[in-house]
Amino acid sequence: MDRSGTQLDHTDRAIIEQLQADGRIPYTRLGAAVGLSEAAVRQRVQRMTDAGVMQVVAVTNPLSLGLRRMAMIGVHSAALTMSDRLAVMNDGEIEQIGTPKETYEEPASAYVADFLGVANLLPAMVTTPGRVIVNGSEHTADTADVTGDCTVVIRPERVRLSPLGDGQVEAVPAIVEQRVYVGAVTQVLLRLGEHRLQALVANDGSPLCGAEGETVDAYLPPEAIRVLAG
Repeated sequence: MDRSGTQLDHTDRAIIEQLQADGRIPYTRLGAAVGLSEAAVRQRVQRMTDAGVMQVVAVTNPLSLGLRRMAMIGVHSAALTMSDRLAVMNDGEIEQIGTPKETYEEPASAYVADFLGVANLLPAMVTTPGRVIVNGSEHTADTADVTGDCTVVIRPERVRLSPLGDGQVEAVPAIVEQRVYVGAVTQVLLRLGEHRLQALVANDGSPLCGAEGETVDAYLPPEAIRVLAG
């Protein structure tokens, strides 16, 4: 049984592994690989898809279009707009199943957070319930039942930047390493001690905070921090 409560047998898992290797495999070949008829394997795939256990998403290979470089930005984020429910799998096992909002904003593991879109994953430590230390600075966060060493997850669009010493409580100083204009937003890559931090700032006409090489305050809103054990 997977974490969603859906019963999966050995054949189901074999089908999933085959589709992970080649999502375009014909049902005839898929059935032969797992020892089922075409009709039987088609029925199993439909059952698992309807249950939200898996989703097969087509991604165009840019090299086949004559482009010379390949870039993956916001990998797997298309799944968020294509499904009412989705499942994230890791090595044949389901890590999390839920609505797109749940899996994106409340990832059950660092793997899920990194799999869907872009995430800042920072080593941290829970000191007391509701308080977590990140890079030597203490922050308010929902720590739930997590204690000791942990990982803090925050999405780049939730990181807020302001001039150094602007007075924002619990903000931490970070060095702007690079700014990349990507249309609706500017991607800001920052150095937070020994770690990298990424922020997405809306291009709404307001002046951007911090030129490359400058130090700014980075604020991690408590409601945007996800604390994971380990």
